[in-house]
Amino acid sequence: MEYTLEKQGNPKTLFNDFGQWSRLEEYFTKQLSQKDLQSRRFRNMKLRQYNQMIRLYSGVGLTQDEQALMTVMKFQRGSLVRSLYPGLLSRIFYLVSKGVDNLLFYNKEMERVKMASDQRIINTKISIPQNLQEGSLKPPSSQSTAEEQANSLNQKRYGADLGSRSQSEQQRNHGPSM
Repeated sequence: MEYTLEKQGNPKTLFNDFGQWSRLEEYFTKQLSQKDLQSRRFRNMKLRQYNQMIRLYSGVGLTQDEQALMTVMKFQRGSLVRSLYPGLLSRIFYLVSKGVDNLLFYNKEMERVKMASDQRIINTKISIPQNLQEGSLKPPSSQSTAEEQANSLNQKRYGADLGSRSQSEQQRNHGPSM
């Protein structure tokens, strides 16, 4: 119960997620041996966690501290990738596969956003005027519509009409132009 209340109170930020991962990693260092912490599986789990946090918070507006943390996480991720995939070909294959994963993630995210906006449009109540519901609304005549369009294209003037500029003002030399 306390965990859910604590979880609800913390906003989802990079610091909170990184702090949770740090606490979990600290717990692992107390419970597991050094050999287990240096194992490939643990480093791979750490790399997946870093990738997830970097992917989640890369497009979000971050504070300066969070930007610095993001930079440090990217450096640590690079060192983890080099230690897990020491060969050039295996590292290139890993980076290409992660690029494809990121592309799929962003496509799914955009699809989710589109579905959410579609749901908002579907759930929006549209008010229909009463005269349209009864069927008594008649289309306006084409002549009045043309007049309205012509009037809407004319610029509306506010204030006194000062007239056009005199010919002498327009031709006056105001100095060299740049």
